[in-house]
Amino acid sequence: MSKLTVEKINGFNVVVGHIFEKEDLVVNSHWVPADGSLGVVKIVAIEKTDSLYWVAYSYNYDSKKIYEKDSFSFQCRYCLIVE
Repeated sequence: MSKLTVEKINGFNVVVGHIFEKEDLVVNSHWVPADGSLGVVKIVAIEKTDSLYWVAYSYNYDSKKIYEKDSFSFQCRYCLIVE
């Protein structure tokens, strides 16, 4: 794996400019919006249908509402929080 670029967004260290392999996405991982808007999302499920992986996620302030995006679209919108 190549070296990942890490930057701070809203006080979190996040991976930017990288699309993870679909198989490397992890349930319960936390992500922040790439545009710098506030909020944290958590992946609650990943489902494979045909050739697509769908990521189901919720915002930390509203865990009752679940959103879905295909894995590529999700990663274009959100950046993975790392330690």
